[in-house]
Amino acid sequence: MLTARLRNALGASAVVLGLVGVTVASVSPATAADKAYAWTKAAHWGPKANDGSGYFQPEGEIFGVRDNREDGRGVVLEWSITSGGSGEGQLWNTSGYSTSYKTFDKSFPEGAVVHFHVCLTNNGTIYADTCGAYADVVA
Repeated sequence: MLTARLRNALGASAVVLGLVGVTVASVSPATAADKAYAWTKAAHWGPKANDGSGYFQPEGEIFGVRDNREDGRGVVLEWSITSGGSGEGQLWNTSGYSTSYKTFDKSFPEGAVVHFHVCLTNNGTIYADTCGAYADVVA
């Protein structure tokens, strides 16, 4: 026969387990991916890391490219589809330094993997040694 103390302890445990079960059951499914970002990298001849930046936002399939430094150089975002479709391109921002992104609206197949990085440019020349690491995100 259970003592009153043991019954109370078991009852409290059941309440706690019930609350945990309710909490777990109420967890929502994963939401759409956030923006993925990429930045330029430093080069031995002067440019600093993050002089240019870019992003891809899966919702709406929007790219953004920004020049983060007043240095006379432009910024280019190079992208390609590596899975679930095909295509590649370059998105140029030669408008000069700005605190806002120049945006580009694209259309990709649902589930396509968008692979991109950002580089500095000058008069149409891409400085490959300033191209930062690639970012990948599912459209």
